[in-house]
Amino acid sequence: MTSFGLPIDLKAFEAILSDYLSSRQMQQAYNVLESMPPQLLYFARFLHACVENKEMEMAEKACELMEAKGIEKTEHIYNMMIRGYGKKGHLEDAIHEMDRMEENGLLAEQATFNSLLDASIASNNLEHSMRVLRNMQKQRLKVNLLHMRRLIRGLCLQRNIDDAFEVFDTGVKNGVDGDLAVCSDLIDLSKECHMPERVPKVYACMQRRGLKLDYLRSHTLISLLSQVDELKSALTVLDLLPASAQRCKIETYTQLVGSCFRANLGEEAMRLIKEYLGFAPADMGLTLHFFNYCLKGFRQLRSPAQCAEMQDIMEERGVDPDYETFKEVICCCLEVGMYKQALSNFKLMNTAGYEAEVELANAYIKGLAPSKVLNMHNLCWSMFVSEREKGTNLPIETYEAVFDSCVTHARISRVVEVGGAMEVMQGPQAPMKAKRLENLRRARSVLNIQTGPPPPRPPPGPPPPRGFR
Repeated sequence: MTSFGLPIDLKAFEAILSDYLSSRQMQQAYNVLESMPPQLLYFARFLHACVENKEMEMAEKACELMEAKGIEKTEHIYNMMIRGYGKKGHLEDAIHEMDRMEENGLLAEQATFNSLLDASIASNNLEHSMRVLRNMQKQRLKVNLLHMRRLIRGLCLQRNIDDAFEVFDTGVKNGVDGDLAVCSDLIDLSKECHMPERVPKVYACMQRRGLKLDYLRSHTLISLLSQVDELKSALTVLDLLPASAQRCKIETYTQLVGSCFRANLGEEAMRLIKEYLGFAPADMGLTLHFFNYCLKGFRQLRSPAQCAEMQDIMEERGVDPDYETFKEVICCCLEVGMYKQALSNFKLMNTAGYEAEVELANAYIKGLAPSKVLNMHNLCWSMFVSEREKGTNLPIETYEAVFDSCVTHARISRVVEVGGAMEVMQGPQAPMKAKRLENLRRARSVLNIQTGPPPPRPPPGPPPPRGFR
């Protein structure tokens, strides 16, 4: 009825209601709704407008009016109310609305869970969001990409890597791969949490969807893949970067080269080092730390030739070696029996003002000990005596190596006693025999160091008391 008491037809009511809703005059629209015939469609339109405008008090009044007019709420009405509470951040009201829905015999479906998930995420209650997600999985309902993206973003901000990847795995299981935003968030989170082992599945998702990262995240992904020895994948990402200074990030190449070392790919490691030098500007050269890292890797690969090549590159680039540089090169040469190269580098180290520390001295002694060349044995013995005079605590294996070297050069099978008869020292072979005897004395001195006098026996105790008869 109008203010003049004249009746209004249904189409006029609909037009008036639409005008009030479009102009967001919710109270006037509610007044019209009270006067209209009780139809679910009109209430649905009114509730939709309330939800969009976050007018949940008006929505609650409309639900009460529905009940007064005898209209039952449907799943669609409940879903709109849950979504509206979610937009307002009223999670408890959304949960209660879902409970009332189930009490009225209506089953929650995909749309209901989506609305509740919206409410949880909007309320920043990610713990409840995960419960909703797991409940959805039990009922074989799928999470969509929008919820996946929003939920992962929130979990990444909380550094909750376990739940973030659970959401990701759930999406993949449901046939919903992450987009560029999801993959970027997960890569950043894996780096922050120092968990590179999580990244390969993200990279696989990117491959399926043909996603490409920006320059900085590409370097992050390369480093993380290299840390878990996914070298092929890391090199694939590297090849996507332009052949320019954008490729040159020392941290990235350090991880790549380290992965090559662990895979026993010395040639590939050297190729990457030279590639970096080819692209890097003059002010982005390799550091001494990087060179020493590479020398250590080539030493593990037992490759003195590549160690020497690294030394040449250092000289070309004007990078002065330090003690660690010489140590790695010398040890590498000794471990493969290249004694002359080891001695040459040892002299260079002394010329540079460095003295052998315990680790290098021990490696030097043990490296030269197996040599059958007498000069090498004498150098080994000199270093051994020098370290003993310094009071260096050498390991038992070093003593054994020196003893074996002394015995070998003494040829103990031919000279069996140090205090032998003087005629042993006579004849044209006397100098050689004297050297053999000297080496035998050395062997005995090493043996005495190791054995030493036996510990004194404890004094006898008092005799046991006699028993009574």
